[in-house]
Amino acid sequence: MKKTIINIAQYSLFIALGVLLLYLTFRGEDLNKIKDILLTAHYSWIIVSLALAYIALFVRAYRWNLLIEPLGYHPKLINTYHALTIGYMSNYALPRIGEVVRCGTLSRIEKLPPEVLLGTVIAERAFDVLCLFILTIFTVLLNLKFFGTFLKTNVFDVLSHKISTTLNFSTLIWIFLFICLVVTVSLIYIFRQRIKNIIVFKKIGGIGKGIIKGIKTVLTLKRKKTFIVYTFLMWTLYYLMTYVIFFALPSTSVLSPSAGLFILVLGSFGMAAPVQGGMGAFQFMVSLGLTGLYFISKDDSIASAILLHEPQMIGLVVTGAISMIILMVSKKRKLIPD
Repeated sequence: MKKTIINIAQYSLFIALGVLLLYLTFRGEDLNKIKDILLTAHYSWIIVSLALAYIALFVRAYRWNLLIEPLGYHPKLINTYHALTIGYMSNYALPRIGEVVRCGTLSRIEKLPPEVLLGTVIAERAFDVLCLFILTIFTVLLNLKFFGTFLKTNVFDVLSHKISTTLNFSTLIWIFLFICLVVTVSLIYIFRQRIKNIIVFKKIGGIGKGIIKGIKTVLTLKRKKTFIVYTFLMWTLYYLMTYVIFFALPSTSVLSPSAGLFILVLGSFGMAAPVQGGMGAFQFMVSLGLTGLYFISKDDSIASAILLHEPQMIGLVVTGAISMIILMVSKKRKLIPD
């Protein structure tokens, strides 16, 4: 009973967070104007983006098989694909539950141990986190001058001005703040063992260990080069399916390829948020990036975020449902004797 209440509370919190982020994204905007922008979009680019997304799904399915093969199992690619799409569909019901669902689905189809499959998914996700980290660093370095100017003008200068005008800092106050910083760092070092036992820090440590485990798993693969090639191909497809959406709107069609890379990173962080399918978080992050860094109007940036997220969401839900129907029909046929 207690566990059920906790699950309901978590589910409600996830929904509330998604709704809050959607509210922050659309707050003060003219919805009719956004609708008009969406109606005049070039939907041929949406189709191209969806096609790239489906290719990426098959690439991810094949890459998952590469992680399963060293364990002595060889599932069919089509079954791995069906399990993957059903898992993605499940994420729109409850965040991160898709990982468990896809393992359970493939386990039933191929008669594989679910705990073994879950281990491969953890390794896969850990490696993807590493890839996203590398991609983030590369994106920042690629646009270092641009980001530096933006941060200086819109963050540091503004913040410095507000601090100086509000608090009228003197040299004595700066010295006091420096002493506070030194004391804080010292206390963290002295009580580091106790801090490690705090749940939040335990989870952070667990994530770090998971990433290391994922890297080790990939390094011990028999076909590690193939795995890395397919990983590169998958992220390239993710990039292309993001970048081509820019051409759907006149306002974003002028953006550079490096902008597509940055929006991919922002969108990936949005999808990683603990909300159903990134709902709200994705739109918030992407529209914020387009408006704040590339000076696209708020209406156009929201429309672009919608074109990036909603067709993919609908496509994954439909594809997941089709996969479920195919597996159900296939199971019934096996039960009916010839």
